[in-house]
Amino acid sequence: MAAGFGVHHEWGKLRKAIVADVPGLSDLLRQEGVQVHSVATLSPRDPLIVVGRRFIESSVRPGSRRREHLTLQPTVRQLAQHYGVEWSYVPPGSSDGVDGPYLEGGDVLLNGYEVYVGMSGQASDMAGIDWLEVRLGPAYRVIPIAMRSSVLHLDDVLALVRPGLLICCPSLLIDGLPEALRDWDPITALPEETSRNVAQILVLEPGRAVVAARSTRIAEELRLHGIEVISLTCDIGLRSAHQPLWRESVLE
Repeated sequence: MAAGFGVHHEWGKLRKAIVADVPGLSDLLRQEGVQVHSVATLSPRDPLIVVGRRFIESSVRPGSRRREHLTLQPTVRQLAQHYGVEWSYVPPGSSDGVDGPYLEGGDVLLNGYEVYVGMSGQASDMAGIDWLEVRLGPAYRVIPIAMRSSVLHLDDVLALVRPGLLICCPSLLIDGLPEALRDWDPITALPEETSRNVAQILVLEPGRAVVAARSTRIAEELRLHGIEVISLTCDIGLRSAHQPLWRESVLE
């Protein structure tokens, strides 16, 4: 097993990532010392889930997106072999989007050994969540988060910025935040802001983050909480545009 590899938290120092071909993003990350693996797809987040030292090829619900993982597959399998990490895949759900399991990377957020998975009816489902729980084993606690049906993915409405600080849109979370996050300091996103993916910041390390240039209010709120903000013009959600492969955990 490769030392110094894997993702345990959303906010650890970003060291390696798969990055979409988005103008300026790869160059910025390389300048920050991130080892970048560039891919043609616009969203490396959804076809792949990285938990600890596990690569998991996801099962997406929309039939039109079923082949997205093929763009990532050669890179992912080569990296898994190179770093000696575990690779697996979620069994595909039905092509009509009805019978799962469905489990999409945009729904998965990591808080150590708590793994949050969003569920709105548009993407991941309970069959996918149950599969992930079995796959990860008893060391992990997999927690479903119910969302309004208008929400595509959990990372549209929740972002973990650093220990004790998050961005969320409470009105789109049916049962509120998971218990472990309820005493964190929240930056509240409005529903109309989440539709523009403003919660999808790219955390470089605790205290530093890249934020879409259009997300001026969220950026200012982050600065008020002591976060150094790097602004980047980007037409898609920054979180969707990258998939961390290694974050240097605050616990390592």
